[in-house]
Amino acid sequence: MSAMAVHLNDARCALMLADGGVRAEPAFAWLHGDGLSVGNAAFSESRRHPRSVNNRFLSTLSTDPMRDARFSHLTSADLAAALLEDLLAEHRNREVVFVVPGFFDKPALGVLLGIAGELNVEVSALVDASVAASRRLFDGAELVNFELGLHASVLTLIDQQAELNVVKHVVLEDCGLEALRQRWLEMIAGQFVEQSRFDPLHSADVEQVTLNALSAWLSDARRGATVTAVVKYAGLEHQAELDPLMLQEAVGGIYQRIADALRALSSAGRATTVQLDASADALPGFSEYLRSRAAAELFVIDADAPLQGALARLSAVKRLGPRRLVRSLPPDQAAVTSAAAQQDSAADRPSHVLLGATARVLNGEALIIGSGSGDASRRIHLPDGLAGVSQNHCSIHQESDGCVLSDHSRYGTYLNGNRVHGSTLLRSGDVVRVGTPGVELKLIRVMADDGS
Repeated sequence: MSAMAVHLNDARCALMLADGGVRAEPAFAWLHGDGLSVGNAAFSESRRHPRSVNNRFLSTLSTDPMRDARFSHLTSADLAAALLEDLLAEHRNREVVFVVPGFFDKPALGVLLGIAGELNVEVSALVDASVAASRRLFDGAELVNFELGLHASVLTLIDQQAELNVVKHVVLEDCGLEALRQRWLEMIAGQFVEQSRFDPLHSADVEQVTLNALSAWLSDARRGATVTAVVKYAGLEHQAELDPLMLQEAVGGIYQRIADALRALSSAGRATTVQLDASADALPGFSEYLRSRAAAELFVIDADAPLQGALARLSAVKRLGPRRLVRSLPPDQAAVTSAAAQQDSAADRPSHVLLGATARVLNGEALIIGSGSGDASRRIHLPDGLAGVSQNHCSIHQESDGCVLSDHSRYGTYLNGNRVHGSTLLRSGDVVRVGTPGVELKLIRVMADDGS
């Protein structure tokens, strides 16, 4: 029996045959008078019939009745089954490797196997998407895989030893393609109103037309030139000029959340290589943002790399059997030598840490933060009894590479809302939080003079 792989990324659920043939559909389901439509057919009606379209069934996969009144007689598993049945319609006689994103937990995997059983699909393996996509070692660097989903993005730290092994997933909710699209649509609508007095979001029909055109406009913006956006509706043509920088600024908050999470995951003094697929690299300004804000080296892979990687190492993928998730695979492509670790510029490096109205200078001697006692000159003593605070919770000190935050606690230290993985570099403007709900310390740079 020949094999195929199915990648359950809700932004683009894709099936790949062993010979390389691919079919892809987004995880959308539309409930209408004639039944249930899934994939692109449902996406094409998502703005016309928003109350009858669901696109969260993979990210909330369960057998519980859905909360949405129109879907209350169904479960998210029912919708996922309909999508899978459509994808697999012509290939039911093959064994399937399911490639699953980092937000799938054990209950969701159990539901997935149950769906496969109901569809009489022979599952040969389950494999984590990030490790399936990772096929080479990056000498001299930490490896982080980035996967863009519909409602969440996933950053995965990959250990590089004899095998490539998942260390940690960081799931960033509301940092997926849907949130990006909504911000772009709102910005573009504003430009149409300003330039032509036409609002492309004024009705469901024209909003759908605008959404359908969005991907082409983003592709044009990726090339850096001004985009001429045209919407044809009701026999009339409306036009607006879109500045690529405005498209980047519209989603800057989401890009910032991803960059902050990447920084918290990256160790101080180490180079970081971020592996991302071509669809993420195509987001206007995204790759440039990660390079500048997270000091990361980027390695762009094919959009179907998780499927290719799973099928290329099929024997290794199948070694645990069909009911256990594979989180470790051997590399099967040539290693890459990464650039040296990047250092923060002097302008980015904080000079003081601020707690309340008190600023403490940062230098080569570690400044300890916690509830314990010790040398008052090099310690920020937090009150006893604070939940989630250790005696020597974390420390901050200056090194040649930059200002380093090191976590020594079992509770976790948070940089801009993201838990630090060991140590990371700090920049002016960062906020470090310790404890629950927490004490916040701000990193600032004090200038020697006003520059005059």
